[in-house]
Amino acid sequence: MTENMIEIYLPDNNIIKTFNNKSLKEKVQIIELGLKMYQTGNLQLNNINDEKRKKDVNDLIQSYEGKINEMRQNISNHKKIQQELSENYRIKLENMKQEIEISTKNLSENKLKSMSETVENLNTNLSEKTNQLNKVNSEMWKEIRDSENKIRKELEEKYESKIKIYETKLEEETKKHNDFIKRNENSALIGQDGEIYLEGSLNMLFPKIEVESTGQQPNRGDFILKLDDWIMVECKEYSHNVLKKEIEKFYRDMTINKDVKGGIFCSLKTGICARTDFQLEIIDNKPIIFICQLKKNINKIKIAVDVLKTLMNIETKILSDKEKCDKINNIIRDFKRDQKKARKIVIDQHTKLMKVFDNTDSLVKLLASVLK
Repeated sequence: MTENMIEIYLPDNNIIKTFNNKSLKEKVQIIELGLKMYQTGNLQLNNINDEKRKKDVNDLIQSYEGKINEMRQNISNHKKIQQELSENYRIKLENMKQEIEISTKNLSENKLKSMSETVENLNTNLSEKTNQLNKVNSEMWKEIRDSENKIRKELEEKYESKIKIYETKLEEETKKHNDFIKRNENSALIGQDGEIYLEGSLNMLFPKIEVESTGQQPNRGDFILKLDDWIMVECKEYSHNVLKKEIEKFYRDMTINKDVKGGIFCSLKTGICARTDFQLEIIDNKPIIFICQLKKNINKIKIAVDVLKTLMNIETKILSDKEKCDKINNIIRDFKRDQKKARKIVIDQHTKLMKVFDNTDSLVKLLASVLK
């Protein structure tokens, strides 16, 4: 039967090489013999060393016992010293505690006394300051009440004065309104009012030009503006559009009056039959301009005068050219449109400004109500 084999790793040296060259049987014998010799030699070596080892152990034990006794003595001495130090520390601590308690008691009594005096002084000062403050508050509130009463009185007087003024104005406006109603019932008076209004406006717009009132003269219009070239002005104030017959009468007046070189036919409140605002026409080689609703923008008559001054200096044959007259009408219409836009912007800004003024007036009234 084949024996089991094991693999052993040995160092690579001459002895191992010599051993490795042996047969398997020789290798087994060498190992068995070497093992037996190792065991025998080791046992003998132990027997030789036992006596010496015992002696060394006893010597070591005696040396350590001496050191242990010495250390025990040192520990005992240290314990005594520690006990003495602890006792001294305890005594010192007790003494310090007593000293601190005595100092704290003295300090607390002194501090408490000082604090009591401080609190008493503070209370005294507080009482004095409170009295002073009450006195100041009383004087201040008296001044406030006096000022309030003064302001209320002034406001009451102011508003009473305004109420009287408004009542007077209301009476005047009521009278004016009644007079206006009476005058509106009379067409002749209406015409006179319109002429008075236009005359004042013409004098204001043309302070350096003579404005002749010709309403009482037959076939002479209502006014003559005496520039280098005279302009006849016809004014109508109707509650309806001006009729065609009035336009035809104006044509005749323009033809009859040879000293007049241009004309303006205006309606203060309404439109003009079959005519647009600022419409230009040529009658007897004389330029005339129709103006509607003049009272809405009195400056339109100043623009019309400026246009006529330019046209009256143009040659007659140019004014007779219908195509050129139509172009002039278109230019005037565009000019009027731009004027209308500008006027709308001004009106919008004026409306916003009036809202601000109304709000300011409301705030003043609110202030007056608060102060009552």
